Amino acid sequence: MRSELRWLSTRLAGLLAGPLAPRGARVVLSEDLQGALSRIGGGGRMGRLWQDWILRPIESIDQEVLRDLRRARRGSRELVATWGPPARWVRLAEEQIIGHQGMQFRAQLKKRVRTDQGMALVPDLERNRRIERAWYRWTRADQCDVAGRLTFQTQERLFVKTWARDGEALARMVPGFPNAFGFALQQLDPDQLDDRYSLPAGPGQNAIRAGVEIDGWGRPVAYHVFTAHPNDLTRERVRERVPADQILHHFEHQRAGQSRGVPRLLSSFIAAKMTAGYEEAEVTAARSNAIRMGFYKRDPAAVPAPGSAADKAEDRIFWEGEPGQFGLLPAGWSVDNWAPTHPTANAPAFLKMMMRSIALGVATAYNTFANDLEGVNFSSLRSGTLAERDRWQVDQQDMIPAYHLRIFPLWVAWAVLKGQLRPEDMEVVDPEFHSFQPRGWPWVDPLKDVQSDILAIRAGLWSRTRATAARGVDLEEVLQELAAEQALADELGLDLETDLGGRPIDTSTDEGGSDGGDRAVPGPWGDGGRSWRRAGARVQGPARGGDALADPGAPANGRGAAPPV
Repeated sequence: MRSELRWLSTRLAGLLAGPLAPRGARVVLSEDLQGALSRIGGGGRMGRLWQDWILRPIESIDQEVLRDLRRARRGSRELVATWGPPARWVRLAEEQIIGHQGMQFRAQLKKRVRTDQGMALVPDLERNRRIERAWYRWTRADQCDVAGRLTFQTQERLFVKTWARDGEALARMVPGFPNAFGFALQQLDPDQLDDRYSLPAGPGQNAIRAGVEIDGWGRPVAYHVFTAHPNDLTRERVRERVPADQILHHFEHQRAGQSRGVPRLLSSFIAAKMTAGYEEAEVTAARSNAIRMGFYKRDPAAVPAPGSAADKAEDRIFWEGEPGQFGLLPAGWSVDNWAPTHPTANAPAFLKMMMRSIALGVATAYNTFANDLEGVNFSSLRSGTLAERDRWQVDQQDMIPAYHLRIFPLWVAWAVLKGQLRPEDMEVVDPEFHSFQPRGWPWVDPLKDVQSDILAIRAGLWSRTRATAARGVDLEEVLQELAAEQALADELGLDLETDLGGRPIDTSTDEGGSDGGDRAVPGPWGDGGRSWRRAGARVQGPARGGDALADPGAPANGRGAAPPV
C-alpha cells in the first residue's frame, strides 16, 4: 500500500508541475523530485501501453508467496491431473533428475599401501563394499520407509514429483525407528506444513512463517506440521513441532529470505489454462461436427396429416437406409448441407505456439515437453537437448545436498549404533569419502562422444573417472566388472577381444614389430580380408568430418564404402 501511495503522490506532483496545471496551482519541484519524475517518465511510467498491467506491490517474498500459495498449488495440481503436457513435465522431472536407478551411492575410503615408489593411497575396496552393501540393504522398503511400502529409489522419485507439481517437497527423518538400522524416512504432503500458522518474533519466541520457525538469522529451527493431512476426515488435526534437523524441505529459491516454495508451472498458468480450454473446445466442436451430418428443412405449407400414408412414408424415408443409397424426399422437404469448420486449419500452429510458451516457463525444450519431433533436424535437436540437460543438472545438484547429503550422516551414525557398520566406518561421513552419483546422459552422437573421450584421456586433458561419471556410472564398479569378466573368460578358456564380426583379433602379424610400424588388423568383412594401416595412425573420413582414430571396422582408405559382407 505504501508503494502505491508513493506512486500516486509522485504522479500528482508531476501533474501540478506540468503545463496543463492551473497557473495558480503550479508548484516548483526540487532537483531530487525532478530526477524521480524523469525516471518515472521512462520505463516506470503508466501510459496507454501499460494500462493492462497489474503491478504487484513491493513486499517480502514470504508475503508474496503466501498470498498465492494455496491457489497456485491447487492450480498446478489441477493442470497436472487433467492435462497431458504438465503431467508429462512432472514425469520428465522424475526421469531426468532421478532416473530408473536413482542416485547411486559410492563409498570412497582409501588406505595406504607400500609400492615400489613408496607409500600410496589406493581405494579401500573391502571397506567400501561393506558400507555400500549396508546402504543398499537399508534402501529396501521394509527398512527405509516408516510405512514399509516405498523403497529409497521410489521415495526419491516421489520427492521429485511432489516438488515438480507443488513447488516444494517435504520428508521427515526418524532416528531411533524400530528396524535393523534404527533409522527410516517418512514422506510428507506439503499441505501438512501449516501455511496458516505465522507468528512474529518476540521475547523468547522465534518468528514463524507459514509453519517454518526461524531464528534471528533466518535459519529454520523447527517445522510445525500436522500429523496427517489437515483435510483428512478420518483423523484429528494435530500439529507437531519437529526440529529442523529431522526435516527435509526442498524448494527452488527465487529471492532471499524465502520460506516456502511455489510451483514452477506458476509462470505458465495463464497460458496453460487457456491452451487446455482451447484444446477442449476444439475437440468438443470437432466431435459435434462429426456427429451431425446435416439438416432436413420442410416447407410449412406441405405438412401431412398425422397418421396418414404420406406421414408414414416420411418416417420410413428418414429412418431407413442402406450404404450407397440415394433417396427421394417427399414433397415440401429439402436438405440443408452442414459444412463443419472445426478443428480449424490454424489450430495446430496456434497450439504449437502456446506449447512453446509453456515449455519456456518450465525451462524444458519444446520438442521434449510436447513430445513433438515434427520438423526437427539433428542440429536443432542437439542444441535444445544440451540446453535442457544443463537445467536438469542444476536441479540434480540442488537435490543432492537438500536430500541425500542430509540423510547419509544420520544413517551412518545409527548404522554404527545398531552394529550394521563398524566404528571405524564413521570416517565415510567425511564428504571427501562418499558421493551420490546422479544419472548421466549419452551424447546425441555416441560415436563422436566416445572418440572425443579417448582423445582427451590420451592427451591428459580428461580422466576415466570423469568420463564414466558423465555417463552416470562409477569407474571403480566398471573396473571390477571388467576384472570379473576377464577372470571368468580365463577360467573358461575364452578370448574376449573380438573384432566386429565376432572373430578373435589376430595380433600375431606385426611386420613393424613393437615400434609402431605397419601391422595387419583383420577387417570385419570376408574371410581373411585385412585393412592395413600404421598402428596408432589417423585416417581421414568424410563421415567424421576430419581426423579420427584408426578403426578396425572402417574402410582402409577412410573414404570408400566397406566391401559387402
